[in-house]
Amino acid sequence: MMRNNIVVRPMTKKYAPERVRILRQPSVINGVFMEQPVSVEKTELWCDSIIKSTVRTDFVFLEGEAVVGFSGLVNISHKNGTAEFYIFIDNDIQGKGCGRFITNWLLTFAKDELGLRKITLFVTAGNEAALSLYENIGFSLEGTLLKHSWFRGRYVDRLILSIFLDDVNNELNAYEYFHGGV
Repeated sequence: MMRNNIVVRPMTKKYAPERVRILRQPSVINGVFMEQPVSVEKTELWCDSIIKSTVRTDFVFLEGEAVVGFSGLVNISHKNGTAEFYIFIDNDIQGKGCGRFITNWLLTFAKDELGLRKITLFVTAGNEAALSLYENIGFSLEGTLLKHSWFRGRYVDRLILSIFLDDVNNELNAYEYFHGGV
């Protein structure tokens, strides 16, 4: 599904309250490896700490004035041409094509703007909705880390997926949606 009304902006403190709101939603808490509880104050400090980072890039995605999700690339290695992908979407928007659009946008941005060649991600075993999305986009399973991470009171398996950006075949123009200002 094409989302022509999405606007992409760099993550700033302005969006900290919305980031916290979405990170507190049960469907997001169950899928995102982030220390809980989150707070606006901690998120604002995090925003200050990432602003000049050369190893990550973080974005907010809006439809009109409404924040629909957050996504980015971390552990960017220009030497290796790699990065790790993350995404979380507002509960009310999940299942409506927004996650697919944001993922495709970020893959295009990684290839066309950052010159990367491969993107990896981690997903918790059992998160079938996320796994289905990633596989439909073209990510492939590289391996499973058994009982790898302590998450919400238990050790969970983590699946490692990746995609080579030369294999990404979408006609999305990342710059059409990007608005660098706040």
